[in-house]
Amino acid sequence: MSTGVESPVAVALAKRVRALKKKLGKAEQLEQAVNEGKAINEDQEEVIRSKPACMGAIEELGKLDGLLKEAVAEEVNMAKTAWLEAEAKKREKEEAKRAAETAKQEAEAKQKDEEQAQLQQQIAQLSVGDKEKITREL
Repeated sequence: MSTGVESPVAVALAKRVRALKKKLGKAEQLEQAVNEGKAINEDQEEVIRSKPACMGAIEELGKLDGLLKEAVAEEVNMAKTAWLEAEAKKREKEEAKRAAETAKQEAEAKQKDEEQAQLQQQIAQLSVGDKEKITREL
């Protein structure tokens, strides 16, 4: 998995591998020069002797790079999972809030309907004379 962003450690590893490959290339050039019968100095001989160490270091850094990429991918996945879980909890809270608001509105409407029904019952129980008296007062 590629995150699209190189970590500073990955960049440092890549730089070190490039430097080692350059040194390895130089050692191979010097070996070829020796095979062609050219004379080399002591520093150049040391470069040739360092070839196995360069190869080992390149291999080891390659393994470390792979491990680093796996670790970064795992961290990214963990962060993504945590974010998704947080978003899901946020949505659940919002849905619960909406459900509570809807329940409150329904309860208020039911109470209003019940009050209206009680008033209608009270009106129905009034006598005709009481009704006329109330109508005149209004």
